[in-house]
Amino acid sequence: MPRGGSKPGERRGGCQKGRLNKLSIGPEFDPYDQLEIIAKTFLERARAEQHRDKPNMRLVDELLDKAARVLRDMVPYTRPRLTATKVSGDEDAPLFDLSTLTDSELAFLRRTVLKATMVDEAG
Repeated sequence: MPRGGSKPGERRGGCQKGRLNKLSIGPEFDPYDQLEIIAKTFLERARAEQHRDKPNMRLVDELLDKAARVLRDMVPYTRPRLTATKVSGDEDAPLFDLSTLTDSELAFLRRTVLKATMVDEAG
């Protein structure tokens, strides 16, 4: 009865020979850091080209465009997305339309509000 398994020297399945794994890449590999390095490289190359005697502006534009695309991918990880917030009052504390007040009324209101103190709701 034949036994299963591969013949000597035969490869079945698994990763392709020579492919890097986590150990060969290194445990400290961080894709975000690599994107940052790539963006900086594009920017440095563009800056170096700009400082040449006769810069190739088409190359500068291409390098800056590549850097911008990489940086655009990085932004969500470094800056929170801005969202629109609608301010609304409640029945106990309605919002007021101050556009109908005169300048002197607004000045009086400002002085009055600045004199007021916050109320501690807990106490």
